[in-house]
Amino acid sequence: MLEAVASLFTRQDPRREAALGLARIISRHEMAGLSYDQGIDQDRRTHDEWHVAMGVWLCRCESTDTAEDVDFSYGVPAVTNDIRREGFGVMTPVKLEHEHFVIAVPHDEEDSWQFFRCQVCHNTKRPGNWFQLGIQVQRTIELEGSQRAAFREHIARIDASAQ
Repeated sequence: MLEAVASLFTRQDPRREAALGLARIISRHEMAGLSYDQGIDQDRRTHDEWHVAMGVWLCRCESTDTAEDVDFSYGVPAVTNDIRREGFGVMTPVKLEHEHFVIAVPHDEEDSWQFFRCQVCHNTKRPGNWFQLGIQVQRTIELEGSQRAAFREHIARIDASAQ
């Protein structure tokens, strides 16, 4: 009850909540390099980028779309090349023209995903016909059951066609 009353008087910051979600992902991937600063720092973590290769999915959306509006039957596989508390660096084999995406990041548990609403800061061509996207995380999102099912069906279709 006390928590419900306290939440009425405190502002939630979706970007901070998303940054904390990214910090958990970074910690989860056993990055021993997360150092603590000497002296006192507000969050005691460095804001450096960490090079992590992790398979993710990018699902396009519009800036005004709510979580319910995102079509998860279309998704592009990608690989992270770095993670920061503010977002991801992602490599894709195709040029993506959209400015907003929902990025699906694998969770610890088998077949479990964490979803972030993101905005593309840059889309840079790299050697070998790869494109690097700098993606800034705006907020975490929760999917409904039908959206999770559509996302899993899409992944299964891609996996089946690749074999």
